[in-house]
Amino acid sequence: MAVPSKSPMAILLLALVVPFLVQGSMAQVCGSQAGGALCSGNNCCSQFGYCGVGDAWCGAGCQSGPCTSGSNGRCGRDFGNSVCPGGACCSQYGYCGSTSEYCGTGCQSQCSSTPSTPSPPSSGSCGSGLAGVVSEQQYNGLFPNRNGIYSYGNMLTAAESFPSFATTGDCNTRKKEVAAFFAHISHETSGLFYVEEINKADYCQPSATYPCAAGKQYFGRGPLQLSWNYNYKQCGDSSAVSLDLVNNPDQVAQSGVTAFKAAFWFWMTPQSPKPACHAVMTGGWTPSSSDSAAGRTATFGMTTVIINGGLECGSGASNPGGNTSRMNLFTSMCSAFGVSPGSGTSCASMTPY
Repeated sequence: MAVPSKSPMAILLLALVVPFLVQGSMAQVCGSQAGGALCSGNNCCSQFGYCGVGDAWCGAGCQSGPCTSGSNGRCGRDFGNSVCPGGACCSQYGYCGSTSEYCGTGCQSQCSSTPSTPSPPSSGSCGSGLAGVVSEQQYNGLFPNRNGIYSYGNMLTAAESFPSFATTGDCNTRKKEVAAFFAHISHETSGLFYVEEINKADYCQPSATYPCAAGKQYFGRGPLQLSWNYNYKQCGDSSAVSLDLVNNPDQVAQSGVTAFKAAFWFWMTPQSPKPACHAVMTGGWTPSSSDSAAGRTATFGMTTVIINGGLECGSGASNPGGNTSRMNLFTSMCSAFGVSPGSGTSCASMTPY
């Protein structure tokens, strides 16, 4: 018997409808519909609370996972009303977190009436190394939605290759450096949730000194979202990392220790004319006359200039909200460590390099 043929329009409609019919036949297992639960593997959580792959799950409204809707880890009204992974709050500026800066005034979704702020350490003293500044319990409280690759143990192991990190200066100085580092990695990864940049690009700047490998992309990876071929080359060549990151940049996203080493390398290494973030936060950098004329001071705001000043700092910033987010995170982290953030937390009046 002849089978009636379907029109192209009918086929198109069927292709569009089937994913949603399939989703409707399953129990909601992720996202805001399931208490902020995440999907396993590389599955996306759709806007309706189901796990899967493809545009119906990873496209518009995707709540978590490798979403392709273009929200770049952001949330709220300006990003397709996306909600934050793990039940985190969406701040008035469209960033995810679980402290008062996110869950308080202006919070857009999944707002807690009693936002959590980890308690300060019971003692004002610091122990040995990074572990002497932040305990595993406090770390886990500061990053409740962290990806498994960002474990406390992986961070401590990586820090062993950078012995000056969190050990320079008095106890308060050490705490403020860790608070600053934590603020930036929280901003860059939505609370250590993301390992790779969502909107991937080549990030290859042609250079004889730092050549790009064929077919490789140098988009953001790790806690500080290491980007660009020249950073991958210099980081990999450093004695602390010693890996071929030019030909295999994915190593930064495949190992938690390597991911943290890449972040520590960027934090600890000056790249002229920019100083190292570490030096800025520990009193090891004195602004030159040209720095002073540009409003650059040895304060937290300067670390934002170093990391992403071209977009977030100065009068011509195209993304001033990033500066605000980092400021708020730093204030929150300082509160968690029981230290004052001090002045100069904003880079709005600092001219980027």
